[in-house]
Amino acid sequence: MKNKLLTLRFCAFALAFNLSLAFALPQAAAQNDEWDFFALDSYGDTLYYKIGYGNTVSVVSGGASTEWNQQRIYGPVDIPATVSHDGTEYTVTAVGYRAFDFGAHITSVTLPNTINFIMPYAFSGCYSMTSINIPDNVYEIQDCAFNGCSGLESIIIPPSVNTIGDEVFVGCSSLTEFTLPNTVVWMGRRNFLNCSGLTAPVYNNQYFAYLPQHYTGSYTIPAGITTVCGYAFARCPGLSEIHFPASVTDIGPNAFEYDSALTHVELPPALTVVNNDLFFGCINLQSVVIPDLVETIEFTAFCNCFSLTSVQWPASLRFIGSSAFDHCLSLTEVHLPNHVETIDWGAFSACANLRTVTLGQSLTSLGSNAFQADTLLSSVTFPATTTSIGEAAFLNCMNLDSVVMKGSTPPSLYESTFLVEVVDTNYQWVSWNIDPHVTVPCGAEPAYRAAEVWSTLSTIEEDCSSGIDTPLEPAARIYCEGNRLHIDGNGDQPVSLYDLNGRLLASGNLQTFTLPAAGVYMVRIGDLPARRVVCLP
Repeated sequence: MKNKLLTLRFCAFALAFNLSLAFALPQAAAQNDEWDFFALDSYGDTLYYKIGYGNTVSVVSGGASTEWNQQRIYGPVDIPATVSHDGTEYTVTAVGYRAFDFGAHITSVTLPNTINFIMPYAFSGCYSMTSINIPDNVYEIQDCAFNGCSGLESIIIPPSVNTIGDEVFVGCSSLTEFTLPNTVVWMGRRNFLNCSGLTAPVYNNQYFAYLPQHYTGSYTIPAGITTVCGYAFARCPGLSEIHFPASVTDIGPNAFEYDSALTHVELPPALTVVNNDLFFGCINLQSVVIPDLVETIEFTAFCNCFSLTSVQWPASLRFIGSSAFDHCLSLTEVHLPNHVETIDWGAFSACANLRTVTLGQSLTSLGSNAFQADTLLSSVTFPATTTSIGEAAFLNCMNLDSVVMKGSTPPSLYESTFLVEVVDTNYQWVSWNIDPHVTVPCGAEPAYRAAEVWSTLSTIEEDCSSGIDTPLEPAARIYCEGNRLHIDGNGDQPVSLYDLNGRLLASGNLQTFTLPAAGVYMVRIGDLPARRVVCLP
């Protein structure tokens, strides 16, 4: 009987012990596909490992949820250089994805010299961690690795590091200094946002990464810098001027967002793209000079620049992104260069004082809502190259009464393109179409009358009289001999030759020109109005 009781007690103890193990590591057991084995560090904490190539391992998370990491380690962590499992010794070469994510009670970390990579979110949210060493063999620190480590007081980046990802040190508010080695040849954006303890700019010989947000006055970026990282100058309310060296070729997204003291900016001459949100919310920015090499202005680049009145457009500009100049309330006129091909949706929406728009000679596509709520806009001229005008492109442009089309082929149009939608005194939506006066090239009225949506507009008229009765300079004479056009007596005035669709055929100091075919052409000398010339075979 006594032996039976002992057996029962032993079984009960074994069951209780096994149940305690089962409940002690419930999430780890459920996640054993994410790690291969575990071992204790020198402080007695359990670290989990994933086997890689060539007898290497990464330290990885022991569980899927943040609660698992928050609760499992208290105090310092000591990651070993090697670890053994089933008779094989492995070298620890990486701190894996979310390995210690939200390790709220970790106070310090010691990394071995065998570590080469610190993976995304490796120590994110370890807000009690005050120190960590980065060994000399680390090559890469990936996205958000130390994001939210608000207690981290110091960190030294060794010269072995060549890559730092995005948002690596965001919220490290206890950092007071940071040195970026010249060996870093790729650096992401937004790395030092909310690092309120930093007192000096962060940069190396290539990247400018951060200007402390309390900086006031004018700042000159050091010579030789080629890249200004995204968010580098963001939310510096006292930054009144910024000066670029000629070496800068790239400025990352949001680099100057919400810099409310900026008033005038001249971008560096080698810049080719104005990145998204570059000056978002710079409410006192009045003028900007965009260099001639820029072909693209990305989305919301100047959105909510309420005071912007002057933009020097680059001659090579081809694309204007969505909402690029949305809510630029002080813009009164926009004269785009001739190479602009696409204006994306909402690009100039809610520019409440915009009155005059010139779209250039190459526009093919006007996006939806492009000029929505530009209530003072009265006229717009489309070049012959335009093939589509988007939905609600001129929504609530209540004063738009003139649309001039230079092409004989009607672009695609939507019923909402010229729509007005307002709320009446009974808080009900009321809508109607603006029905602007449309002017088309000579002979093109039938095509527009037959085109979908265009046919619903009341007034479509041909312009066949441009320049007929306007004299040229008395000394100038224009005449045709077969398919040869001759211009005599124009002096040094430039000559521009167009067909009736408004396409530019030739320009310069022309004296003779071989026409593509007999027909009617328009000739302009200098700034004088154009004259129609008939050349018969």
